[in-house]
Amino acid sequence: WVVPKPRSDKLRLVVDHSAGEHALNAMISKEDARICLDNIHDLGKCLRHARQQHGNVPLVMFKSDVSQAYRRLPMHPLWQIRQVVTVGEERHVDRCNNFGNRAGGKLWCTFMS
Repeated sequence: WVVPKPRSDKLRLVVDHSAGEHALNAMISKEDARICLDNIHDLGKCLRHARQQHGNVPLVMFKSDVSQAYRRLPMHPLWQIRQVVTVGEERHVDRCNNFGNRAGGKLWCTFMS
């Protein structure tokens, strides 16, 4: 289905890989898709470690924000054929990772690592 994009008159495609009798997410075990993201405690630990290693020097911290992170990853052709989106009578092959994919987060974190 589609939903309106925030602060825009454009629409965003919503893909649910958990819907239906033969859902794509059913092919990916929850254990295989599990990830542990960094949190504020991890950041604090890294900052304390940097202070111990380098003393009282200025520390500079930045955060990168990747636009459409999941969509930047192309999927294997054999997975792409499972991501065919039908709109009316037209079919479109979704060649990239999307947010509806159970393993999407792990794929992105693995790539970034």
